[in-house]
Amino acid sequence: MEIRKQTQYKITFLAFYQIIGGIIGLFYCVYSLFSLSLNLGSLLVITIISIFYSFSIFCGYLVYNKKDKRSLKLSSINQLLQIISFSIAGFGFKYVSGVVLSIGVNYTEDFLFVSNFSISNFLLNFNNDKQVLELQINLVAVLVVVLIDKLKTEKV
Repeated sequence: MEIRKQTQYKITFLAFYQIIGGIIGLFYCVYSLFSLSLNLGSLLVITIISIFYSFSIFCGYLVYNKKDKRSLKLSSINQLLQIISFSIAGFGFKYVSGVVLSIGVNYTEDFLFVSNFSISNFLLNFNNDKQVLELQINLVAVLVVVLIDKLKTEKV
């Protein structure tokens, strides 16, 4: 059975979105290797970040080549990890492989609405900036999850 042309465009978009976002993120990791003073902790963090971006590339590869029936499920996991970013009590997490257009709140000193637009970034804080209290939602990741759910219902 042949896949409809519109569905094929959506699949191709999803695949390249994840692959390109992952490649940009890996370039940031390589750049960090040359621009930071390296120690065991920073190498560990860069390795963890590289795993996330490699996962994004892997998901895009599976979607593009349709080699695995789980490709859309793995892509959903990849995008779900990107929806919420937070910084609470010194711990923070933000992962974006692709485009981020986020809205949220910062309640560090006052209740402020915040927004952010950027491409492929990662934040991992352990016991850092304890006074920061922030929560953001990536609207692009939400839209991509909706796209993946639609693709799951179409005959792919």
